[in-house]
Amino acid sequence: MTTPHNPGPPPARPAPLPVGLAEWASTPGGALFLRTARKHIYRGGKLQRPLPLTMTARERGDLIELFGSDALTPGRLNPAKAEAALLASRYHMTLRALLISAGGPLRTGKGRARYQRLIQRDEAHTARHSLLTAIHTVSPLDEERALLRALPADRKRVPNQSRTHTTSWSVYEAALRAAAVWWQGQDRGWTFAERELSVRALGGSKRWTPATQEAFCRLIGKRFDEAVRTTDTAVRIQGPGDWQLDSLVANFDHDIPFLEIPGRTAAEQGRFTHTATGILLIENQETFEAIRHHTDIPETWLRIWLEGFVSDALVDVVSALPDLPLAIWTDLDPPGIDIVTNLAQRLNRPLHPVAMDPTTYSHGFYLDEPADKLAKWQRHAVAQARTGPVSLRPLAAAIAANDGRRCEQEGLHEDVMPRLGAMLANIAAPRRSGSAAPVPAAGL
Repeated sequence: MTTPHNPGPPPARPAPLPVGLAEWASTPGGALFLRTARKHIYRGGKLQRPLPLTMTARERGDLIELFGSDALTPGRLNPAKAEAALLASRYHMTLRALLISAGGPLRTGKGRARYQRLIQRDEAHTARHSLLTAIHTVSPLDEERALLRALPADRKRVPNQSRTHTTSWSVYEAALRAAAVWWQGQDRGWTFAERELSVRALGGSKRWTPATQEAFCRLIGKRFDEAVRTTDTAVRIQGPGDWQLDSLVANFDHDIPFLEIPGRTAAEQGRFTHTATGILLIENQETFEAIRHHTDIPETWLRIWLEGFVSDALVDVVSALPDLPLAIWTDLDPPGIDIVTNLAQRLNRPLHPVAMDPTTYSHGFYLDEPADKLAKWQRHAVAQARTGPVSLRPLAAAIAANDGRRCEQEGLHEDVMPRLGAMLANIAAPRRSGSAAPVPAAGL
């Protein structure tokens, strides 16, 4: 039996169709027969049984031209009579030979599933061998190596007793590879930086995930920030407040575009003071800076730039800031809704989306994207309309109904900026009947 790595000699190419038969195959009736017959065989059907066909008059005429009228009944083709007619013709060919010459080898669903199983077994064997090789000289992982070797080699399966406490092979594999490289560094007296270890062990500087970090930490028995050097990330902030250590470090309320503070350091050391009535999180940089020029809220709200994603440093700073009303404005698209969802899951406080509703979306300017991208965003929005944050489901439904078209913040400035102060004032005030609901902090 051959394997995907030893497939044997290539099969002989099917003989090309004669010119006249090739022309017939491109007619509506010919294409209908070839398509329907191949699908019938893929699903396990036999060519000895009647083949159901829904035909137009044109398609029926094309079929009669090759197979004769005796092979056709209303809604069906008799394969035996069709093959007899084809063999008696100048082409002298079986139906099976016609299908193969016109479209290549015939495949069945069972055959394809068997091939996929062979591929998966080969991939599992290769992945296990590669992982065992990566950890085989690292003695703290001897137990993990023994557990893995005890499992059958035909599946990517995580041992039940693994200290990683995960069922995901990708998380398990990444954690073991990172732990192996980390322990080898310890033996040399070397302390890795976070991204340095990711490059060395995981094949890229941005391969860490929260699940992988947790599994890695369980293996080595240390917190992540104890095991590796993590870099602090700047958080861009404006508004009526400041950050102090022993003395003033940064005042956010100067008439300059912004200040950046080290997120984790600011959250863990010193203190924030403010005269703000709320905190507004903004996805895009131009919107972040435009608020200073087109609204009167700079005097009353702290503003923080999200930089297009939810960083750990951002979460640290927002968590350390006073318990003020927390608003968020992102692009009106599925990734923007994902940002709100992500942040709401990581903060233990209500989160109020602003200017993220179907009416505002209808006033926007939509990105020009190809059909495959639009289809992707539409599928994403359909899912969000069903399971996303309750307050943003109407927006997701509007995006889905508009074929997945996305709307960025920048095109909404003229529409939203005059109304932004009123929207934020409504959030800062005690909740009244009819006010927009916040995204819950813990449950979505």
